[in-house]
Amino acid sequence: MFKYIFLVILTAGIYIGFNYQDQIEDILDLRDMEEVQDSLEDFSEVLSDGTDSLTSKFNELTDK
Repeated sequence: MFKYIFLVILTAGIYIGFNYQDQIEDILDLRDMEEVQDSLEDFSEVLSDGTDSLTSKFNELTDK
């Protein structure tokens, strides 16, 4: 019996999640956090590229 109740609750949760995803994200303001996370990832990529560039330039100068 518990197994059937669990399956019904799980199915209802998945249905609600798929059909009301936009409204849930709006209520929880998750889109703003996604934009912040994307900005941080972009910044870390730029920082990593800059670090790699500086490292290669340093190695190039010390090899001479």
